[in-house]
Amino acid sequence: MENKILLSVKNLEKKFNMESGFFAKYGKFVNAVNDVSFDIFQNETYGLVGESGCGKTTTARLLVKMYELDNGEIFYNLSNFAKGNLSKIKKNDLAIYREKVKYVFQDPAKSLNPRMNVFKILSSGIRWSSKKISDEQIYNLCEKIIEEVGLAKEDLERYPSDFSGGQRQRISIARALLMEPEILICDEVVSALDVSVQGQILNLLQDIRSKRNLSMIFIAHDLKVACYFCDRIGVMYKGQLMEEATAKDLYEKALHPYTQLLFSSVPGENKKTFSDDENKSNRFLKTEIDNQIFSGCPFAPRCKKATEKCFIESPEYKIISENHKVRCHNF
Repeated sequence: MENKILLSVKNLEKKFNMESGFFAKYGKFVNAVNDVSFDIFQNETYGLVGESGCGKTTTARLLVKMYELDNGEIFYNLSNFAKGNLSKIKKNDLAIYREKVKYVFQDPAKSLNPRMNVFKILSSGIRWSSKKISDEQIYNLCEKIIEEVGLAKEDLERYPSDFSGGQRQRISIARALLMEPEILICDEVVSALDVSVQGQILNLLQDIRSKRNLSMIFIAHDLKVACYFCDRIGVMYKGQLMEEATAKDLYEKALHPYTQLLFSSVPGENKKTFSDDENKSNRFLKTEIDNQIFSGCPFAPRCKKATEKCFIESPEYKIISENHKVRCHNF
C-alpha cells in the first residue's frame, strides 16, 4: 500500500433539523455526523461499518458534497488535479472532482433511469463531462466497460427492467467506472442482493480494484463482510467513529464493546467477546434510555462495561497502536 493520501477527512460534523416548514426554527437537531476524521490512501479499501442510521451514508455523501458540511474539512490530493479543500472548491472544479470520486448507490433500481437503455445511461454522464471524445469513441468505451463488469455488448440496447438486481448493480458500477475515477464510494452495494450474488459483486469489485489501482470506500452494516473485503475499517455509532484498525487487527482483537457486539451478532460467527447472557439482553436492544442524549459516550446505555464516567464524560479518540484507534474510557 502506498502512503499517498487521496482524501483527508478532519472533524466532520453534520446536523439535520427534525422539523420542517414553520416549525423548523423550533425543531430539534440530530447529530448525524459528529467529529469524524480518517484518511483514504491510494490503492486501499476503507470500510465504514455500523448499524443503520449510524451516519455512514451521510459521511460518504459529504465526501462528494451531496450535503454541505456544518463543520470540519475534507482535503483532496488527486492525480492531474490541484490539491485543495472541498469546502472551498469552485463549481467547475467540483464537476471534475466528482468525476474522480464516483458514488455507487445501494439501490440501482432507483438510480437507473427506466426510460433509458444501458448505452444511454452509461453515455449520458460522459457527454456532459470534461472528457471530449467522439460518439464512436464513447460507444467503444461503453462496450469495453460493460464487458469488464461481466455483461455482454448486446446488453447496451436493453433497459434496466430487463435485468436482475445483481445485473443492475453491475450497470451502476460500469457507469461509475466510465469516468476512470481514483476513488469509488460503494454505499451498501450488496446489502439488497442475495448471498450468492453478493459474493459475485464483491469478487467483481476486487478484480476492478486490482486492475485499475482504485481506492474504495466500502459502506456496510456487516462487519464480517467488511473484514473480508477491506484493508482498514472504521466502526461508526451514532455519528461517531468508535474504533478504527486494519481489518486483520479488528477481526483478531476488536477493542470497543460496540465492535465486539457487532461481531457477536454475525450468524454463525463463533468468536464471542460477550457472554451468552449479555448477547441475549444487549443485542441491538432499543430502549427509552438509548434514545436520550448523553454528554458521555453514546454507546454507554447499551454497554455492559459502562461506568459512571461513561455517562458523563465523552471519551477521547485514542491511538492504541500504529494502526489502531478506539474511543473508549477503558483504554
